[in-house]
Amino acid sequence: MVRLDRSGIVVAHRRAPVQRVIRTNLQADGHAVTTTATAGGVLAAFRAGWGAALILDADIIRAESDDVLALKRSIVAEPIPTVLVSWDAGDWLMARTLAGAPFISRLDDVEGIGRTVRELLENSVSA
Repeated sequence: MVRLDRSGIVVAHRRAPVQRVIRTNLQADGHAVTTTATAGGVLAAFRAGWGAALILDADIIRAESDDVLALKRSIVAEPIPTVLVSWDAGDWLMARTLAGAPFISRLDDVEGIGRTVRELLENSVSA
């Protein structure tokens, strides 16, 4: 089960260079960040207390494994502020299944990703 006292941002992307770029920019904004490349890794980060927000690669949740199903349930049940990222603009439909998560198809727009995460964090604090 996901802990309710989450802190820090989880960046979940299958490609390490993308993880590094997003992590570096979020850290420059003063955020604590951890990275992973799997749905199981995200769940482990949640169990460790991470997950004030999640930046999630659509490819990680494309397959229907037990970890993917558990991750989707966690995102919707809490709800965990999530941004879905993918180069495939058609993946915006997948974001709708994640409690209406914002979708970004320009992974090179790290400022836009950072801005979206800030907005999610602000909205989750005020809610």
